Amino acid sequence: MLKRYILIAVGSLFFVGCGGSGGGEESSAKYLVSSKLLVDVNGSTLQTTFGYQAYKIVYKTTYKGEDINASGLLVLPTGYEKFDGFTLSMVCDAHGTVFADKEIPTANSSPESNPIGAGFSTIAGFAVIQPDLIGFGESGDIVHPYMLKDPSADASIDMIQAVMEFAEANSIPVNGQLFLSGYSEGGYVTMATLKEIEEHYSDTLKVMAAAPMEAPYDIDLMAQGILGSETMAVPSFPAFLAYSYSLYYDGKLSADQIISADYLAALPTLFDGSLTRAEIDTHLTYNTQELFTAAQISGYFTDPGDPFKATLVENSIHNWTPKSKMRIYHCDEDPIIPFLFAQEAYDNFIANGATDVELVTMHGSDHSLECAELAYPLAIQWFTEIKKANE
Repeated sequence: MLKRYILIAVGSLFFVGCGGSGGGEESSAKYLVSSKLLVDVNGSTLQTTFGYQAYKIVYKTTYKGEDINASGLLVLPTGYEKFDGFTLSMVCDAHGTVFADKEIPTANSSPESNPIGAGFSTIAGFAVIQPDLIGFGESGDIVHPYMLKDPSADASIDMIQAVMEFAEANSIPVNGQLFLSGYSEGGYVTMATLKEIEEHYSDTLKVMAAAPMEAPYDIDLMAQGILGSETMAVPSFPAFLAYSYSLYYDGKLSADQIISADYLAALPTLFDGSLTRAEIDTHLTYNTQELFTAAQISGYFTDPGDPFKATLVENSIHNWTPKSKMRIYHCDEDPIIPFLFAQEAYDNFIANGATDVELVTMHGSDHSLECAELAYPLAIQWFTEIKKANE
């Protein structure tokens, strides 16, 4: 059943979720702004243990020091009342790279279009928190801060806290157990979120386990590989990275110093949320020296003070000491995000003294589908075992 859900829409979700009435503004809440019921399907219809109920959650967060509203999808299992004493653990799952507004969780709220939310909720009985992430949904007027650790973590943590307020206001029996997962960019977001929680929220949020999957945790190393190669497999990724970094670090970075003039003017239109990855790639070059300026390519490798490199180093999260349980899932032949990213992070964590981190090697070579199908069932099973052991 879980594989059926994952197969439905995993390709569009990773590479890159009926309508109903809902609550209005939550004036007494610190994080929760509003909630709206989008989908309500019972378990008998789905032929699953639990039913599926999806809400759009609008919540308060910050971006570059400013207060903003963001959004995400909350999926709740229904029918758990028939299990005496059953309580809901929460899993915050971060989506992979998307470019189009139609690809975000709140735009894919049905069980069919949201296989991960359906898998975690209807089969395993988790409350599933799926942030749209800043730059999409309610915060769509901002260019998504792609692979930037602080806004990634803030969007996730603040939604978790908004969901806890929503649960309290609606007598939903969440038990305080929090799990983190995410794939590709979402794996990076998961790692950033865990690091931020352990360093600044450990007194209020208890992470039971984290499962980052198929992600580049060392952004500097990723850039070295891209800028040091003649061609790029997916030009929209590095172009989006450079563009979003130039906007986030406005005044420190300049897009025209990084991206060549032939493509610079098109970036605002390409990354305005209307196009998919495949559509964006047709407007870009696969030649690295045509997309990036010669000065930037040279400076990245020869200038110790190169500002672009400095910001990527700052946002790399592969060298710290996790305290929570963690399993890093990665395919051994992933051609888009090579296995060495997972190996490097794992080796650093162990060398730094982490005692509960594992590296789970999966055998696969398709980043967008095959590896996701392998990783998520393993993560769901692991989370379920931990949940049951702590009931």
